[in-house]
Amino acid sequence: MKPVQPKMQLMLYAIFSKPK
Repeated sequence: MKPVQPKMQLMLYAIFSKPK
């Protein structure tokens, strides 16, 4: 996995962590 920006990673993490 490539090193993603902290902001992008945080956003993605929040979206993935949030239950649909």
